[in-house]
Amino acid sequence: MPVPRLTRALILATATWLLCAAATAVPEPAKRYSLAISGGASMGAYEAGLNWGILHFLRRYGHADPVLGGENRPLTLTSMAGASAGGINSILSGLVWCTRETAEGGLVNRLDDNLFRDVWLSIDINDLLPPRPDSPRYLPGDGLLSRSSIVNAASHLKQAWNRPHFRPGCRLPLGVTVTRVKPARIEIDHVTVQNQRFTIPFELEVGTDGTIAYGFDPKAFGAER
Repeated sequence: MPVPRLTRALILATATWLLCAAATAVPEPAKRYSLAISGGASMGAYEAGLNWGILHFLRRYGHADPVLGGENRPLTLTSMAGASAGGINSILSGLVWCTRETAEGGLVNRLDDNLFRDVWLSIDINDLLPPRPDSPRYLPGDGLLSRSSIVNAASHLKQAWNRPHFRPGCRLPLGVTVTRVKPARIEIDHVTVQNQRFTIPFELEVGTDGTIAYGFDPKAFGAER
């Protein structure tokens, strides 16, 4: 049965409007997100899995094909911070966020093979708390816990960020919270208290050669000092 003229006119008008809207639409700026990761000792391994999933989603979301009449709403990560195990995951997240695609020379970043998995599976309870006090796993200066597995993991990370695996120009402010050996004395409303918390702000920046450098410039964040 022939299509009525009015129906054809409506179809043509709708198609024209959709094409014009797509051609003239102003790209929406990326939505900015920050992640804060709590401490949790052994829960750091579970946090690592969640972090990998979030970063994978943020990097892939803006490249998805929109449905008819839809539009991409790009997302971007602007900063990360964490305490204790969360601090470790913040540093790992910075590396994963700024890596190139694997096919372009970036880090391998699959669900079953990624930086989070490599680091957390390499830290074993028998390395952290050796069964004997004279164990060779203890390093000079260690206390109850051994740092050997953590030092090995840190060495692995340092090798990774000194290789051209990353996207030039990628920058990400980071922050980690650590414990002061000697508590700071703080006065609040004429009451003096001791505080062992200490925060270290810094920034990850990928150079033109694809390697990572860390530093901190207060002026870049609007701080006066």
